Amino acid sequence: FTERGEVQLIIRMISSAEAPEIEFTVQDTGIGISDKQQSHLFKPFAQGDASVTREYGGTGLGLAISRRLVEMLNGTIEVESELGQGSIFHVRLPLGSLEGIALVEPGQIFHTSQVSVPPDNLPRLNCRVLVVDDRREIRYICQHFLEKSGATVITAEDGQQGVDVALAAREAGNGFQVILMDLQMPRVDGLKAVAQLRSHGFETPIIALTADAMKGDRERCLNGGYDNYLSKPIDRAVMLEMVWKYAQHVSAHKPYIRSQEQ
Repeated sequence: FTERGEVQLIIRMISSAEAPEIEFTVQDTGIGISDKQQSHLFKPFAQGDASVTREYGGTGLGLAISRRLVEMLNGTIEVESELGQGSIFHVRLPLGSLEGIALVEPGQIFHTSQVSVPPDNLPRLNCRVLVVDDRREIRYICQHFLEKSGATVITAEDGQQGVDVALAAREAGNGFQVILMDLQMPRVDGLKAVAQLRSHGFETPIIALTADAMKGDRERCLNGGYDNYLSKPIDRAVMLEMVWKYAQHVSAHKPYIRSQEQ
């Protein structure tokens, strides 16, 4: 929940324990967690505080699910944190017997031959795409996939910025053929942003990006003005095929007619 900083993942074997364990440590330089917040951190639907929930979203299920998975593996998960100083999460899992298992020594370097990856049959794109998502990693991965396939990509961090960018591009005569827009965002969410664009006469195909892969969500998106639906994590092949499909419609010399039966 910070603009700058880092996250480190440290993995080590603890052989001094009664039984050998592997420890995963995730350490960040984030906003930290108070003692009071830590007391309910691993409970379902718990968030640090309401202001964080409003600004950053989330359901409060990630750590609850993490703890259940760790406990199913007979492990433990713990947190150390201080407000303003970041957080450290430790996950320890029992390894069982290591007899006959070769271990890699720290610092040992392996040189592997380069394996050529056969080219895939993903479509080539020749279009302008606007990607709107409040999560930087989602914007980055979408931009990477799309640009590698030939598209020109502009990104926006929330719904209002997305609307402003789309309006400015159309005004400049350089509009987008396809818009990918997250459903849940701070300030202006996806449904409100799409409603604004449609009220300005936008018929551009708009595809929803969302982790809400629940029954009925696709219908909610279509009824709210989206043309189609992509669930997270993003599947590169599915995304490129969908963008190519809608870009082809827009590129044709005929009006693009929106339909809920895409």
